[in-house]
Amino acid sequence: MMEPREAERRFFLQPGQIFVSDEPYRVFTVLGSCVAVCAWDPRRGCGGMSHQIYPRALEGPGGAAFGAQAVPHLLRLLVGLGAAREDLRAHLVGGGANPSLGSTIGDENVALAEEILARARVAVVSRDVGGLLGRKVAFSTFSGEIAVYKIERIRETDWYGR
Repeated sequence: MMEPREAERRFFLQPGQIFVSDEPYRVFTVLGSCVAVCAWDPRRGCGGMSHQIYPRALEGPGGAAFGAQAVPHLLRLLVGLGAAREDLRAHLVGGGANPSLGSTIGDENVALAEEILARARVAVVSRDVGGLLGRKVAFSTFSGEIAVYKIERIRETDWYGR
């Protein structure tokens, strides 16, 4: 029998997307000021990731690009796969600053994700947030294992999982 890591398929998550599965996947994404919430239920072996670009839509309902919609939707999708809300765990990654933009969007993305997870009573087991560096993320939906690589420059090819 194969170990879950060997059996994992791969998925590259683009900005503004959500991915969930009850099959073993290794989900990859690249972050600057965006935030990824990686959530999983260790008892049921399902998990997923959201990649929010902005905290909230300025008008209208928004969508998966906005943390106010993406994070709760990620949690709902996981519960729909059989996860128990009380068993969910999460990693919070990203929210880097970009001094050339003079924006606090990264900090706002992190604060909103933390607020939503706290309100949902999802335990955040690790945080790698803030700072001036981008991040490449690899997350296992099966085990909850995460690897975060800090990077100085994000290349165009980083966005396409090459």
